[in-house]
Amino acid sequence: MSSSGTLLSRLHPSHSVITVGNGHTIPISCHGTSSLPTANTTFTLNNVLMTPDLLRNLLFVRQFTCDNNCSIQFDASGFLSKTHQ
Repeated sequence: MSSSGTLLSRLHPSHSVITVGNGHTIPISCHGTSSLPTANTTFTLNNVLMTPDLLRNLLFVRQFTCDNNCSIQFDASGFLSKTHQ
């Protein structure tokens, strides 16, 4: 999820809402695709929801790993992504 449409391509309008932790709903303006470049590869982000009411961008780890055929390992220092062949 993103609060900015500038990160997205192939935008499609949406009239859905997201329910946040306190039970309130915030509107989704559109959805699209984006990418996350790293030193070794560029990851694809599919079905990114855009809502201007978000304070931070959010990443759904399960969708990210499925879309990019990879796994993510978290530890005290951060995280490591491993792509699968």
